[in-house]
Amino acid sequence: MSGKIGIVAAVLIAILFAWIAIDVRRGSEETDAPRTARRDDAPRGQHRLPARENRREERRQIPRHSERSSRPDFIVDRREPPPPRPAARDDRRDEGHTRDPSALQQMQEAAVRAAGGGKGSGGPAEQGWGSAPDSKRGDGGSNAVERPVRERFKPGPGALKPDANLAGADLRKAELEGMDLQGADLTDADLHKANMDDVQLAESILANANLTGADLKGAILDDADMNKSKLDGADLRGAALAGVDLSEASASKATFAGVTFQGADLAGTNFAGAMMFGVDLRDTNLQDTDFDKADMRDANLTDTDLTNAKNLTCSQVTSARGWESSIRPEALDCGSPNRGLAN
Repeated sequence: MSGKIGIVAAVLIAILFAWIAIDVRRGSEETDAPRTARRDDAPRGQHRLPARENRREERRQIPRHSERSSRPDFIVDRREPPPPRPAARDDRRDEGHTRDPSALQQMQEAAVRAAGGGKGSGGPAEQGWGSAPDSKRGDGGSNAVERPVRERFKPGPGALKPDANLAGADLRKAELEGMDLQGADLTDADLHKANMDDVQLAESILANANLTGADLKGAILDDADMNKSKLDGADLRGAALAGVDLSEASASKATFAGVTFQGADLAGTNFAGAMMFGVDLRDTNLQDTDFDKADMRDANLTDTDLTNAKNLTCSQVTSARGWESSIRPEALDCGSPNRGLAN
């Protein structure tokens, strides 16, 4: 009995699967029939979907290039139009914008007057821009022009030569040892901590130069213009400074051991705390020179005028050579006969 039931169930299952297969095949034939018909009816190469064909036709209708430019018309140029070109020089002249020489001269004269210049005023019109006041005139600089701040620049190796124009040069920590810069213009130059051992700077211009912390051992600076220069903390041991103009310079805590100052202008120089062991100060101008706490042992003061020197003590004077023959004020009699005692 159970065997017959199994046979019947197997037959029923086979009939069910056959019916399902027939139904699926019939549905697929109905779906493929329209697509096959469209492919058969359409010309060769045109069996794409209608939507794609429409987009293709739209692209064909868009103009490829404009008449004036190779750029497609549908690309928008968002750049701003260039500014209008100025009128040509001849056009401006035609418009009546010519320069009147008399008007230009009046403008220049007005600018000079506004700057404090003009004839007899001692202003820029007479002295010239960038000129420094003459410290040797003794006029107190009432009509002097302030020296402008120069723009710093880095000179190349070829610029470091005799008589070179190095005004305002940036030479901080530069290696200038043994170079020949005789007669060079180093006005306002920055030589902070530069190595200048044995450099040749005779007759050069170092006015208002920054030489703080510079190494100038054995340098030749005879007859150089170092007015208002800064030598604070510089090392000038064994340097030659005969005839140098060091007036109004700042040389506090600098080292001048063994330096020759003979014939130099040291008026108003600040030697506070400087090492001046064995320096030669004969025939020098020491007007208002500040020697506060300077070490002057073995310095040569023979026939030196110390009348207007500042902050000198007897211990400093008597530690030097030839101090007995120097001209000193009564405060610096120091218990010794004074050949040229100042009143």
